[in-house]
Amino acid sequence: MTVTYRLATPQDLEFIWNKNIAENPEDVRWVHWKEEYIRYNRTGMAQTYVVVCDEEPVGECTLILSPECNAVRGRLALADGKNVANINALRIAKEYEGQGHSSKLMRCVEEAVRKQNVKALTIGVEAKETRNLSIYLHWGYDRFVMSETEDDELVLYYRKEIMQIRNATTGDLLEIRKIYNVAKAYMNNSGNPNQWAVGYPPEVYLQQDIERSRLYVCEDNNRICGVFMLSPEDDPTYHCIEGAWLNEEPYGVIHRIASDGSKSGVFKNVLEFCKEKMAEKSIVNLRIDTHEDNKTMQHLVTKYGFEYCGIIYLENGSPRRAYQLVL
Repeated sequence: MTVTYRLATPQDLEFIWNKNIAENPEDVRWVHWKEEYIRYNRTGMAQTYVVVCDEEPVGECTLILSPECNAVRGRLALADGKNVANINALRIAKEYEGQGHSSKLMRCVEEAVRKQNVKALTIGVEAKETRNLSIYLHWGYDRFVMSETEDDELVLYYRKEIMQIRNATTGDLLEIRKIYNVAKAYMNNSGNPNQWAVGYPPEVYLQQDIERSRLYVCEDNNRICGVFMLSPEDDPTYHCIEGAWLNEEPYGVIHRIASDGSKSGVFKNVLEFCKEKMAEKSIVNLRIDTHEDNKTMQHLVTKYGFEYCGIIYLENGSPRRAYQLVL
């Protein structure tokens, strides 16, 4: 089965709305909604994204950009036409539920809004739908926005901040160095004084990573709050491991990740970004390593699905705990 997650085509929209209408023959509202949402897509007021299995759409959600859309009805806290957009009508065909398509479709949407410089997304859930609420909270929609009664049901709206991640430039080096200094101070104060020596990472590493477009910065309200290196290339230090990798397929590697501690969720946002970048290259593995004393990073990598594989050694012979995530 071939599965893709992408922006809907006009043909996709016709297919999914005709299917929705056929499944709800007694409810004439679906005919109106079809006309409405196709017009929203055509005029740029909204964007529908789809899950496509073997060339047939089996799931959808619509990104509401304009507050003039009826789903938002002028509520600027939900969509303001610039910085905030709303996730609407997230649906997966019954036979495809429970296979991870919803979360992957949401990652596709979030990557799209990053490129459009949307700063936050909102989503609504009926209060009685406790399972969906727990899923949305897990996805990071954890800031309560408002509640309203719609069609006699109490609907709760939550918001997720979209961290902007971009390639680092030489003009960022001063801020990047500050972040690494903050990270090293945190390590020293939390029982991990030996992972990064004074002056690490060397300036030459940062310059090389910038030149090769593999050093990235995380921004919160246009202020750099995190930095990391992501490379899709083979890492020589991973050739020998005391243990075993989960597989020997191509992988991406995350190195030198750090934040200044001012913004929560940096690691989670970085990981989502890395997954998206690897998906673009059809790479289905991520690897990362950390020092034995770095309990914070060990907690984060296992929390987000990495599995411990064994011990690798850096060029200077220093051991590191190695982890892998199969995407």
